[in-house]
Amino acid sequence: MWEPLFNRLRTKEQLGYSVDCSVRNTHGVLGFAIAVTSASATPDHVEARAMRFLRSFVPSIGRMRKASYAANVAACVSSFLCDDTSLAEETDRLLAEIQSRQYVWDRAVREAAAMRTLAQAELCAWAREALLGAGARSLSVHAHEGSVSAPTAQPTPPGSTRVDEPVKWKAGLRVYRKADRPLPDVEPDKEPEASVA
Repeated sequence: MWEPLFNRLRTKEQLGYSVDCSVRNTHGVLGFAIAVTSASATPDHVEARAMRFLRSFVPSIGRMRKASYAANVAACVSSFLCDDTSLAEETDRLLAEIQSRQYVWDRAVREAAAMRTLAQAELCAWAREALLGAGARSLSVHAHEGSVSAPTAQPTPPGSTRVDEPVKWKAGLRVYRKADRPLPDVEPDKEPEASVA
């Protein structure tokens, strides 16, 4: 999605000088972000254009040629299965498993295997529901640095709730807590089994 997003919002619409998209996994909760930095467009306009792009992009997943879809999956799988390039990278990966208390040492292999089995129609249906469906949830952060004269007078997107007191607002939220997995047993004289994809 990055290239079409950049092409549409940055190159063609010249909406901002920085346009990016990324995925997140925060304590097991998956998220997706579109970030635009603009010196001239209002946050409301930026958000409307980003949503318009998303509504046009999601159906394109279903229209993608089978060979192109397969090439994208292969590229994603390959990036997941790259070896750690340094001891620091390996340490960060393993510490993330320890900090999350999940201990899925072969997570990349498992995720790559799941990607290989995901049909194009399934991905398209999931993206429609997760990103555009009635149950889709989003957080919009507007940072103002002179792009608008009165930030509090700016309209909020349809269906949104304005948060002027974040601490008070967060107090009423439910917290998602991922269940901890027990630390796996290690037999002193036995090497850990390697997972095969």
